[in-house]
Amino acid sequence: MNELEIGDYVRASQDSFSRVYSFSHLDHVMRAEYVQIYMQGLANVLEISSNHMVFANHKFIRASEVKVGDTLGEKNNTHKVTDIKSVMRRGVYAPVTESGDIVVSGALASCYVALLDHAPIDQHA
Repeated sequence: MNELEIGDYVRASQDSFSRVYSFSHLDHVMRAEYVQIYMQGLANVLEISSNHMVFANHKFIRASEVKVGDTLGEKNNTHKVTDIKSVMRRGVYAPVTESGDIVVSGALASCYVALLDHAPIDQHA
């Protein structure tokens, strides 16, 4: 994430890429707490802020709502969550793609955070 620049293309789904057109957060020095999500069959760990949304169990939810046993990913490319931890890291990065989606460490994530509690709407949409 710390090497991404506006204009770069990133994976936005299993079959497509999308251009980064902005950053909602970009700070190489700031320290922040991240949720670490470990998934079966993936060597990389997803580190994401608790309010960022991920595609879990066929819908977008806050990363903080993911539970062990949930599946992350999309359609035919899902991975079972095996462990969840928290960690402090230096650097805050939130690229915004033209599609609004981004694949990070094998998991489909939203470029957006969930701001409303108990909203009866799809906040990613």
